[in-house]
Parts: sequence; C-alpha cells; structure tokens
Amino acid sequence: MIPQQYISRRWTKNLIHAALRNKRNRYGEKNVVVENFANEATLIVDYCVHLLSKDEIMLGAFVEKLKSLKKDVEADCPNPPLKNKTDNLEQLVGVLKPPVIEVNNPTIGSTKGRKKLRIKRGKDKTTEKSLIGRNSCSLCGGTDHNKRTPG
Repeated sequence: MIPQQYISRRWTKNLIHAALRNKRNRYGEKNVVVENFANEATLIVDYCVHLLSKDEIMLGAFVEKLKSLKKDVEADCPNPPLKNKTDNLEQLVGVLKPPVIEVNNPTIGSTKGRKKLRIKRGKDKTTEKSLIGRNSCSLCGGTDHNKRTPG
C-alpha cells in the first residue's frame, strides 16, 4: 500500500465517478421511493438504539426483536444470488473483467544509482570495524602490542 502523502491528487481525480461513490447507489439502481424507505428505516433503528443505549436489558430485547424480524423478512423474500467481490467491483467501476489478461507485471529491472557503493550509516561502519581482527603479537598472542614493541 502506498502512503497517502506520496499519491498526487491529479492521479486520483475523477478516478471513480461521483455518482458511483454516492451512497444512494448502494442498493442497486437509483429508486427514490426505496431510498426514502431505507433512510427512514435507518433513522428509526438509530433513534431506538440511542434511546436504549443506557439500558442493557431493553437493548438486548430490541436486538432479539430485530433478529426475529430479519428471519421473517428472509423467509418472505426469495434468496437473491450472492455477489462476490469481483462482481461488486465490476458494478462500481462499470467495466467487466477481461477473460484474458493481456498486460502483465513488468520484469524486475536493475535499480539506478550506485550498486554496491552506498553511503553507510554509523552502525554499519562500527560493525565492520568490530569484525576486522586486530593484529596479534607473534610471541605471546596479545593484541595491544607486537613482536618489536613489547607491551
């Protein structure tokens, strides 16, 4: 995922049409009567939850009533075919997915700039210095002196 600060506004301007992003198209084609009923039902449920938010027992009973109402509605209405994610995206964008993918991801190319001669940070420099072995004295094996200058 690319952070938002690196995405220019002109790249995303009018990417998805405003009418498609609007919540009015959430229930299929735009129908004013259905839209009004959906808004009214949402307002009623929100208001009831707000009233019952302080009383857990009444809120639990309200949820049970909503579950039973949902079961009744599901029993009365025929089961619509389930939509998967690709169908929803095709409907939102308005373009069908092609059967054959013609454009593939590019092959990995070489990066620009210095390949091996990068600027090293302090931690890398110190670890390299610590890995370098110190010269040791050939007589006693100590590292603070050598054979000519005994320490």
